[in-house]
Amino acid sequence: MSPAETDYFPPLLARLQELQGNGAAARQLLEEAAQRHAGDPRVLLLLGAERVHASDIDGAEAAYIAALQAAPGLHIARFQLGLLQLTGSRPAAALSTWAPLQLLDEGQPLRLFASGLGCLARDEFAEARRLLELGIERNQENQPLNRDMRMVLERMAGLGAGGPGEAADATAAASAHYLVSSYKKSS
Repeated sequence: MSPAETDYFPPLLARLQELQGNGAAARQLLEEAAQRHAGDPRVLLLLGAERVHASDIDGAEAAYIAALQAAPGLHIARFQLGLLQLTGSRPAAALSTWAPLQLLDEGQPLRLFASGLGCLARDEFAEARRLLELGIERNQENQPLNRDMRMVLERMAGLGAGGPGEAADATAAASAHYLVSSYKKSS
């Protein structure tokens, strides 16, 4: 993609920030951008997050899958898709989606977070906590994602042992904020 083709993206992010709190308008803006810039995985990723926020789970899953088809190495799309599957009571699908993240360096935060959430899905609470805490420690780039993982840890603590469905739900609620924040930072 040439720089001229990506010039639309920073203004799109700025407009999304202005629309914060108006999910319908943000989704419409992203739907239009996805049509105009078909195949841009960044737009599809943001669209997926907005659809999650609107409880359009099927639409969110489709957007994340389309983002991965356009850019198989877009690890955050893979992480978010797996998270969506986990919170949708499909832990086997989540573990399968996250499997390629296990090829990342051992200390890579997305690998640690996916592994931790996988442990949570298998009721391995102590190991889940250890991996999520290590992921937070290693993740210096995306503080909103750390906040989401802390929410999972807090929910686990609040539930005693920490049920997987409710704990993972905490991260899904904040995924749109995380994605917009991380893209804003990288542009």
